[in-house]
Amino acid sequence: MQPNQDSPAQSFCFATGTLEGRLKIDLGKAVAVAQVNTYSRHFDGRGPQIYRLYASDGSGPAFDPAPKIGTNPASVGWTRIADVDTRPDDEPEGEYHGVSVTGPGGTVGTFRYFLFEMFPTQTLEAWSHTFCGEIDVVEKKG
Repeated sequence: MQPNQDSPAQSFCFATGTLEGRLKIDLGKAVAVAQVNTYSRHFDGRGPQIYRLYASDGSGPAFDPAPKIGTNPASVGWTRIADVDTRPDDEPEGEYHGVSVTGPGGTVGTFRYFLFEMFPTQTLEAWSHTFCGEIDVVEKKG
C-alpha cells in the first residue's frame, strides 16, 4: 500500500488523458481463485477505483490473450466478473479505497488470466486515473 496520500513512485496509473487502460495478469496456470483485491490511495479524485474485471482460463478456441481497446473482451473468450466503482456519492473522494471481488461459494472461479479494463474517475481533468497501490489475486485453499 502507498505510504502516503500522494505516492507516485509506489503507485500505478495510466498516462495523462487516457480514457481507458487495460492491465492483464497471467498467473502462469489456471488456479481456483477465492478473491481479487485492489487497493488505491490518493488525497483527491485519483483515489476511487473504476474498472471492469474479466477472467479466462485461456482454453477457448476464440481466446485472445490481449484484446485491443475497442474489442469487447467477452467476445474473445473472457468472462465478465465484476464492475467496480468506488466513487462516493456525497463524500470527499480522497484517501483509501479497497475492493474485494468474490463469488458465490467463496470462489471467483478457476482462471489463469485476469483483465482489468480501467477508466478515469472523471474527464474534466487530464490527471484523473486512479493511483493503484496493490492488486492481489488470492488462491482458494482447500
